[in-house]
Amino acid sequence: MESLFLNQHVEARLSELEFDETELNSALDAIDSGWITAGRKTQAFEEAFAKLREQRKRWPFANGTAALMLALKSLRNWSGR
Repeated sequence: MESLFLNQHVEARLSELEFDETELNSALDAIDSGWITAGRKTQAFEEAFAKLREQRKRWPFANGTAALMLALKSLRNWSGR
């Protein structure tokens, strides 16, 4: 039996895009700088977030999985295993 969706292109938008000119210009500025994930805007965000949390050090991660992996590895080292 042939699938109903075989050779059919289906698109589903999850949500409407909501941003203004300021956000668009900020994104374009980051792209133009050549530093999307480690540039000055990222550094400024990390510093502001550390200040908000009253912490001197910051530990930026690309995603939650990377943060969890480091947390698990540090627990393993701490427990001596």
